[in-house]
Amino acid sequence: MATQADKDGPGFPPTVPTVHEGGARFRWLLIAQIIAGTGIIAFVLWRADLRETARVIGDANYIYLLIALPLYLLAYLFWSYRSRLSLRRLGHISLPTLFELYMAANMVNLILPMRMGDLLRVRILSRRFGFRPGAVMTSVFVTETLFDGIIFALLFLWVLALEGVPQVLLGLAWTLFAVVAVALVLAASTSRLQLREGWEERGSLRKLPPAARRIVSRVLPEVIDGLFLLKDIPLAARALVATLSAWLVQAAVYYVYARVFGIDISPAEAVVVMLTVALIASVPIVPTGLGTYEAGVTGVLLLFGAGKGEALAYAVGSHVLSLAFALVVGTAGLLLLRIRPSDIVHLRQGVDNEAGQAID
Repeated sequence: MATQADKDGPGFPPTVPTVHEGGARFRWLLIAQIIAGTGIIAFVLWRADLRETARVIGDANYIYLLIALPLYLLAYLFWSYRSRLSLRRLGHISLPTLFELYMAANMVNLILPMRMGDLLRVRILSRRFGFRPGAVMTSVFVTETLFDGIIFALLFLWVLALEGVPQVLLGLAWTLFAVVAVALVLAASTSRLQLREGWEERGSLRKLPPAARRIVSRVLPEVIDGLFLLKDIPLAARALVATLSAWLVQAAVYYVYARVFGIDISPAEAVVVMLTVALIASVPIVPTGLGTYEAGVTGVLLLFGAGKGEALAYAVGSHVLSLAFALVVGTAGLLLLRIRPSDIVHLRQGVDNEAGQAID
């Protein structure tokens, strides 16, 4: 009798979950995340001064949103430009198209867990524009993440030099420095690998099973292509400037949010708030960051001396405003790119299939 491994063929896992099984697991994961997020936000509300929070929200000056939305879009433009540089040797795509894709992907990232918006970018770029999935995934999940980490480390240094960081955040800063340094060395070394003819049959690779060697022989060249920006110094410098510009503009958005709610924070404190939100978003424990966003931002503002009511008002208000911006802008991106709901519903399955085709 043929085994499941025989049916799947070489290079594939012995068992592949069905769409129904994957969908059931995803639903239970989503329910667990919502329950966790609800519990976190309930704890934050229990510890907060709700009367002061209501007063701050009621006295908000929403005219400042006329400044926040253009800044929000400007940050997207810088990220889109960075993405174009990262994809430059993999294929051609216009900056306006990448801008629309970023708008749509950011909304999906906020609504769904597991960085589904970034998976949407990979799927659209590979299916519609012919980019190789493995190279795009490396560019999106490794190269771009590494550039963000470099800028985060530099911004932490700037805040430390300007006015210092609370002790609890200092440990996080040094941890980030260490992780970024190790990742940069590993990624830069990989990007400079020279694969000569027959490389997969040499050295320690010869000890791998034939199926594993076939996978490595197809995946590694795409990974190296996805990291090419790390060995092109002029392009890397432009990408770093674009990344720095994007995150500084994003910090300006959080500074404007403070003006909306009449809360006094310095530009450096706005940078720390932005870094906190970005780090929370990079580990999507719950959809939309429900609870984790409020807890993180409230905690940072309390460390900087804000009142409990003010801190929670800022956290809740800025979260709602950011979600509203993302939904409006993201919906526009979906419509402009003609992305159907089914493209998002079956996103995980589609990307997995494309990755399998890249390996096969």
